[in-house]
Amino acid sequence: MSNTESLTPSDKWRFLSFALLFILSGMGGLMYQVVWARNLQLSFGVSIFAIASVLAAYFLGMALGALLAGRFSSSIKRPLFAYGVVEIGIGLSALLVTPYVGRLDEALSWFGTATEDRFWLMQGARFFLTLCLLIVPTTLLGATVPLMNHGLIRHSRHLGKRVATLYAMNTFGAVLGVLLSGFFLIERIGLNHTLQLAAALSIGVGLVALYLGRTADALQPSLVAVQAPLPMSGQTRELLLVMGVSGALGLSLEVLWTRILIQGISSTAYVFAVVLALFLMGITLGSALIRVYAHRIHNVRYALALSQALAAIFTLAGVPLLVWVMPRVLGQLFSLVGHDLGQHYFIVWALWSSGALLPATIALGASFPLAARLIAEETGIVGKGIGQIYAINTYGGVLGSLLTGFLLLPLLGIYWTLTLLAVLYAALALLLVRREQREVLLRYTLAPLMAAFIVWAVLPKDLVYNRMTANVQGRILENFEDYYGSVVVNEEIGETRYKRLSVNGVSYSGTTPYAMHYMRLQGHLPTLLTPADNRKALVICLGVGLTAGAISTHPDTKLTVVELSKAIVGLSPLFSDVNENVHLRPDIRLVNDDGRNYLLRHPEIRYDVVTLEPPPPPHAGMAHLYSVDFYRLVKSRLSADGVAVQWIPLHTQSNENSRMLIASFVKIFPNASLWWTESGEALVLGFASPDATVKLGQIQARMAVHNVARSLREIGINSSAQIASHFLLDSEGLKRYVVGASPMTDDLPRIEYQTPDINTGYKALLQEVIALRPSPQSIASSLGLDTDEIPALEQAQDELQTRWMAHQLF
Repeated sequence: MSNTESLTPSDKWRFLSFALLFILSGMGGLMYQVVWARNLQLSFGVSIFAIASVLAAYFLGMALGALLAGRFSSSIKRPLFAYGVVEIGIGLSALLVTPYVGRLDEALSWFGTATEDRFWLMQGARFFLTLCLLIVPTTLLGATVPLMNHGLIRHSRHLGKRVATLYAMNTFGAVLGVLLSGFFLIERIGLNHTLQLAAALSIGVGLVALYLGRTADALQPSLVAVQAPLPMSGQTRELLLVMGVSGALGLSLEVLWTRILIQGISSTAYVFAVVLALFLMGITLGSALIRVYAHRIHNVRYALALSQALAAIFTLAGVPLLVWVMPRVLGQLFSLVGHDLGQHYFIVWALWSSGALLPATIALGASFPLAARLIAEETGIVGKGIGQIYAINTYGGVLGSLLTGFLLLPLLGIYWTLTLLAVLYAALALLLVRREQREVLLRYTLAPLMAAFIVWAVLPKDLVYNRMTANVQGRILENFEDYYGSVVVNEEIGETRYKRLSVNGVSYSGTTPYAMHYMRLQGHLPTLLTPADNRKALVICLGVGLTAGAISTHPDTKLTVVELSKAIVGLSPLFSDVNENVHLRPDIRLVNDDGRNYLLRHPEIRYDVVTLEPPPPPHAGMAHLYSVDFYRLVKSRLSADGVAVQWIPLHTQSNENSRMLIASFVKIFPNASLWWTESGEALVLGFASPDATVKLGQIQARMAVHNVARSLREIGINSSAQIASHFLLDSEGLKRYVVGASPMTDDLPRIEYQTPDINTGYKALLQEVIALRPSPQSIASSLGLDTDEIPALEQAQDELQTRWMAHQLF
């Protein structure tokens, strides 16, 4: 067949059939990535580490697969048949390894204390285990690209449109996979069924490809003769360098924008899906544009340089577009159609994000087909050339995601990381343009690079800081960025002076009167009620230290505090007036780690008290600390007399979701009770033993200890009757209360897919619970109070309810 001969109808049909399969292949591949990213949050705790790791492991395997398949594709006589085999392998291997992705610390427990108290070593070990688990399915995923290209494209004259077409269709399928899994499937059918659906899709694609490839390769062994490879020139090496760095910057942007948007959308599940979908949409659009205008591009190298220069502009322009432009544009559009922005929280944020991310990703999407065409023209080979460019681009992505998530963001912060990425994009544009052709330099790079510099010059250095502190009142005492997020401590003056700790724009803790009340009560209540002596206590999530400080006042209690953010531990001195100086106490062990994984690695330890006070459940990466699976783990680490207590913020999610959260706890701790704290906070407390009872003498003796009495007195509690006044429901009342509510599991983290909002109707929920509350006589009997203390209990209940009704939380 000559280079000018047109393709036959059967060739066109074959190309279309496999291109459609490539859409489905892209869907399955990204469904895996979304599931793996969600599962890795269980292992890493830090959302940005989980995302950087899954992207790095995913793209490292993809690069290896592309390199191996590209190297051997020319010798494979039936590449389309081989593609079908690979797709089946993807589905089977994904089914095999995914159940272990969220259980990395079970493997780390084999190494004893080797990684204990070595935070970064532990994160490195988790990434290594992630890579070991995902290397087989991701390598197979990477092999699909060169196999498909070699099976359908055999000459460089087809590259302009055909590579762009395949690339765009595969990426379009990936967008569909992200949208389906991230916004629909996981929320409704769970992670396991989503994975199984993706695996079925891969296996189905493979079977169809086997059938089509069985005859297609034999019917048409080659579209055109394959040219002999040319020696690699300096320009080719330069191109590979450019695409490697460009790949690193692309994945860096993905990690970076995940961090930026978490401050607005808050839910990691939605943020990761939004960023991934927008990046893939942009890549699809960029590839499609190259396909349409491929015949007009006479100098591919200069077009590639222009794409990098535009990426530099839009990397810098993204945040101003997000903060300044899109809210005004969308506000006008929504007002024209009669809708309020506040009524469409998630849709609005997705649209804001699209205006900020799409321009840069469209420029990146144009890069790959341009580079593929350029390297094929310079080397004279298709399969190996595409495999090289794909591999180097994805190897760069591996490095970029790891450096950004683990190094650049913690050290430089968002602003300077953005600046660095833009400078590197500009450097790539300049590298691609031959220096001796000054008129080309002016036409292709100078104008966009000058535009990028102007954007950077007007970009305020405190733009990210202003977003962090947009809702902060009073005086800011500390603000910084680290691997955990953007952290702010401020001081406000109302009826009293108090401080507040916020992370990524969400209030995590503080020293307001109601916050002090519930956090100290969370520490004192289980410590008073457990029958154990010489207690071992575990506090998961330090916050400002009020709960840990309350427990530390009880003698004969060995306390361990697990806090994921080392920076938050470092802020403890700001709250030393209320937290009993827990950060300075040699008898208190402070561990920098994720609480769930700490329990996983220490099956040998049994605690008498475990307090759980993670951030509100709808927020980034928190659902796994409110699930049935987590409570089962907690119960397995309790002593026979152990008590666990979970904070339930009734005001941060709907009343229906509050029932779901309490139902999850009660499913594992049937011997449970519900307590309130005069505001929008409730405490659900569970005994490990189904027969545990409370002894009055025990409570009174422990309350009489000097420091315990002082700590309780500071929140208005002076007697056992006042402790009992916080009691709302016993185990039987809780069972009636949660009837019809489905518990939340790791597999089906429904709360994470709810829009974070203030529930102003929580008071109605509490009034419903109060109506179910046992009589004072029944409460007195269950807590061991004497009958002559019932009047004091009734008075304390009335006082507590009066304060609650007068309390203005919002």
